[in-house]
Amino acid sequence: MHVGTLGEQPRTSAHDADIAALRARVLITRAVSRFGLDGTDAAMVELETARGLAHDHGLGLLLLQTHLQESAIRVAQDDWRGALAALTHLEGRLDELPAVERCSALLNRGLASVSLHDLDRGRADLEAALAIAVREGLTIQEYKARHNLGCVAWFAGDIPRALGLMAIAAAMPVEITRARGFVDQGRVLLDAGLLDEAEAVLGHALDAARRERHTLELGQVHLDLAQSALLRDDPAQARHHATLAKRAFRRVQAQTRADDVALLVAAIDVGRGLRLRQAAATALPHLTDAPTSSRERLAERITVDVSLARGDLARAVTGLRRLRTSPRASLSVRLHEWLLAARLAMVQRGPTAARGVLTAAAAELAHGQGTVHSLEIRAALAFHARRLRDLDVCWAAESGSAAELFDSVERWRAVSHRSPALLAPEDAQTRELLAELRQLRLDPTERRTDRVTALEARIGARVRTLSSAVTTTPPPPAVTAEEMVGALARREAVLVSFHVEAGLLVRIIATSDGFTSTTIGEVAAIREAAATAAADLDATAHTGAALRPMIERASAQSRAHLDALLLGDHVPPGSVVIVPTTALMAVTWRALPSLAGRPVVVAPSATQWCQELPRVESATVVALGGPDLSLAASEVAAVTAAWQQAAGASARRVERATTGDLRAALSSATVVHLAAHGEHVEQNPLFSAIRLHDGPLVAHDLPRPIQAQLVVLSACDVGRSRGRAGDEPLGLAAALLALGVHTVVASTNPVRDEVAADVMAGYHSRLSRGVDAATALTEASHGIRGGEAFAVYGANWTAPH
Repeated sequence: MHVGTLGEQPRTSAHDADIAALRARVLITRAVSRFGLDGTDAAMVELETARGLAHDHGLGLLLLQTHLQESAIRVAQDDWRGALAALTHLEGRLDELPAVERCSALLNRGLASVSLHDLDRGRADLEAALAIAVREGLTIQEYKARHNLGCVAWFAGDIPRALGLMAIAAAMPVEITRARGFVDQGRVLLDAGLLDEAEAVLGHALDAARRERHTLELGQVHLDLAQSALLRDDPAQARHHATLAKRAFRRVQAQTRADDVALLVAAIDVGRGLRLRQAAATALPHLTDAPTSSRERLAERITVDVSLARGDLARAVTGLRRLRTSPRASLSVRLHEWLLAARLAMVQRGPTAARGVLTAAAAELAHGQGTVHSLEIRAALAFHARRLRDLDVCWAAESGSAAELFDSVERWRAVSHRSPALLAPEDAQTRELLAELRQLRLDPTERRTDRVTALEARIGARVRTLSSAVTTTPPPPAVTAEEMVGALARREAVLVSFHVEAGLLVRIIATSDGFTSTTIGEVAAIREAAATAAADLDATAHTGAALRPMIERASAQSRAHLDALLLGDHVPPGSVVIVPTTALMAVTWRALPSLAGRPVVVAPSATQWCQELPRVESATVVALGGPDLSLAASEVAAVTAAWQQAAGASARRVERATTGDLRAALSSATVVHLAAHGEHVEQNPLFSAIRLHDGPLVAHDLPRPIQAQLVVLSACDVGRSRGRAGDEPLGLAAALLALGVHTVVASTNPVRDEVAADVMAGYHSRLSRGVDAATALTEASHGIRGGEAFAVYGANWTAPH
């Protein structure tokens, strides 16, 4: 956050000022220099002398300015109570100050109040400062007020508002130190899971910190980039940035922070099986017989990790006994210890015992990950969850059992780490705890990590308590191989699941008769083939008539090549359930030759596909039309007509739908059809948006949970998604599924308006007669060029009858 100080714009001295007034002004200004050179006490001497002069000569304005300058100095050293004490001398007299100084006083008081967790008072002062700055044309103060209000929104948990305010501030053409602002904005973007945007902003922060020679800020930015790399599942890049952060902290003698980052580097190395001797040496100075601090406990875990890699079981047993995790430990810490316990169990007691430990770890991850609100803990969580998953899958693959391999892959896919919540919590106490947590994350003091960990545990416990008061339904456990075989037999379907092991793409095919697994090849080559096929399909939608035959031939060839790599003739007859991995998220599955004419469902996990629908007596349907679609009105009319002919169903249409219409439909109807443009944000599905007549509805503003069982998005390529570590799909369709929708129908490639209208009329006609969602889509799009871009996501749906 930004501090308000004197001298931020040219000031005019009274030409007839006497010597006392002139000397007082010099002392007020010199106090800042003395603070930087000699510390707070020296600065206070200057200000006290100025106060004496102001008091003796009746210089009321200068007296107020001494207290204002003191508040700026107190804020600069994070002495929030001292800042507020200095500003009490201005109570009731702010109007006596010039506008720029009145603004600075409100900025400082607002910042101090926020830092002492009084968000309401802080917000009020910052809003007052903003009003003055806008009215008086004070651009520097306006920038600071907008940015700091964004920080307040972030602390309060309203990340979308925080990003909006910070973006407005960042776009302002002001000459001011930008490093701190970029760091704050980058951290909010990281909190939102928008890694690409965060890293771009943090790149600007790096440039500003280097240019302005702010070495401490430079270290913090590199540390934030390291956390982002861990969230991306890129430990090599994380190590690179963490190493640079460590060097920066050491240059400014911030040894405590440098030690913490050195342990992070050691943990990354051990997780990759590299530099074990160096990692052990880094941990050694922090080892104790009874580790209590976060630093000591991490050092012990690193030592146990190294001991297991070296086969020193006695030291590993001793270390795990010393840890004996407290229930207050963060989820990432507990996952790391589960990992160590599983490795020890494999050596001492064998695969069955080790698998039991891994299953318990997956269950704890599923139960607790929604309560994680700290960037550092989320990054460590992603790192350790990936290590657990890789260990589990590796052991399952070595067993030679395709069924065991399915169990292992699905266990972790079903609990892949989800995007952080973006809504401000409704509970006041939770809001206060979250605000304190986010502020502690900005605190560079030695106890920062311990305090963050303790607060994270309190928040997690509270969120779980509040959640249990609302619903008693736990997250569904991962489907087992035995359960999957039964579901496939009942639904007459075939499952094709993909995952990556050590850079190789592996395919599991499951039928009612059992499982088979096949290693297909290098994932990098298959990712390239998938990207080529997607680009060729995109080109067919945008190419004119003259070039279309050539482009369609190229598209057919690239799809045939990808099909041969992924499926070939290995998939038995029947409906097909595809569970893709990250490299295959953009594949248009229904366009592959071997799946032509077959009902296909694309599911984020086999567990989600297996979930049973809540029974409803009859279908209620709402069809909504958005702007800029020439056939929207006729499309929603055709959808409504199809359902009005179905027995027991009710349907209505809204041709000029607003955001309120969509929210109401999702909260009440069984089927929602939306003929409107949308856009997906690949990094975080909750920032995806749907364009309606009164503006866009961003996904984080959708009702929770959504009542609708089937949502059809008939325009644009809003079904396209991207994956990240844990095979978590990101996109608008994924956002709807995450919010409780059973089935989403959307396109993975651009679709012409007339194609969408033709497919959707036939689609709903079949749905209303009881045909399941996947079969209805296959039949409705048959013979319509471009109709293969539509896909069924999540699970199959059938109308109640």
